[in-house]
Amino acid sequence: MTRSQTFLTTTALLLSTTLASLGSAQAFEPTGNDVADAFLNLLEAEQGKVESYGEVTESGSTVSITSIKLIDPADDTLNVSIDSTDLVGGKKLESGRLQLDSLALKKLSMTSDRDGSMSIEDFKVTDLVLPTAAELANGPAGAANPSYRTLDISTINIVTEENENVQIARIETEIGDMVDDLPTSMQFSISDVTLDASTISDEDAVSFQEMGYEKITLNVTGAGKWSPDSELAELTDLTINGADMGTLKLNMSFGGVSREVIEKLDDMGENPQMAMSLTQNVSLIGVTIDVIDGSLTNRILEQEASKSGVDKSAYVEQQVQGLNLLLGALNNKEFQDKVSTAVSSFLNDPQSLQVVAAPANPVPFAQIMGTVMLAPQGLPKILGLDVKANQ
Repeated sequence: MTRSQTFLTTTALLLSTTLASLGSAQAFEPTGNDVADAFLNLLEAEQGKVESYGEVTESGSTVSITSIKLIDPADDTLNVSIDSTDLVGGKKLESGRLQLDSLALKKLSMTSDRDGSMSIEDFKVTDLVLPTAAELANGPAGAANPSYRTLDISTINIVTEENENVQIARIETEIGDMVDDLPTSMQFSISDVTLDASTISDEDAVSFQEMGYEKITLNVTGAGKWSPDSELAELTDLTINGADMGTLKLNMSFGGVSREVIEKLDDMGENPQMAMSLTQNVSLIGVTIDVIDGSLTNRILEQEASKSGVDKSAYVEQQVQGLNLLLGALNNKEFQDKVSTAVSSFLNDPQSLQVVAAPANPVPFAQIMGTVMLAPQGLPKILGLDVKANQ
């Protein structure tokens, strides 16, 4: 990642309350207001600095800053500007952390010749507590995650360095109850994520324009909860809906999700050995995947059949035969027939497809991995797998 990408990403993460840094040595002219100075210090990420700001005013518990401009000395094409900032109820805690009743930004813009651009019309977060510079400097060991109650970002426009354009109408997140510094429930929604099909440059991506999509619009919603006492974690109704495409819905529940697992989730992806160790006692309780077609399946089948020089029914038959060959390796004829029948029914008349894992008892991840490697034919029984179509 380039320095400008790092700075751009850092600032963006700050604005989504995963925060980049409380800053290094103060490089801007102090405002004389402790809350404003603390916030400007916060914006001075590792590779950037506050170049200028406009007026700083105080009214009751609200401190307002206008026309903040940030730059990255390592990339003179990268600029960040925030038209107005309202800091409400700001105070320093005994721990040194900065607490805000709310933070509201208007008209945020980030541009770079090398790394594209991003603009946000409105950004608001409530009940925000930001970590100290020392905690951030210690990395994961510093337990430096910020906390907040609600997050609301609207009218987002992103243009990548490849000139791909993504627009997002709104992102909303609400955190429920907390145990110490850890949330035990949350819900979120991402509304009207719109991609201009003509700007998708990935050569391996499906050609949406060939399937008749000029723009792709997605909506995402979901909720989750976790009990530190029972160590039960649930993802509820994670739903991805695409206009004239279809709907994907996912429900999952896991046992053995301890406080240690939650606290170290961020590190697990970067450390496979840690991931294996932490998930030894995590078990699968159940998974349900529902696909409701809204024309996408037929569009894909028609496109792929055309590329293969056959009609759609012949192409579907080829795919079902190929699936049977793959499933044959499991040496489980009953499961093979069940999956083959369901998939064939769905592809010939795309309506709905459901995949369910409902084991009789929670299955530890270690047992799942062992079964995959040593006796894959037993996996459908252990997980209680079922596949249904058009029901």
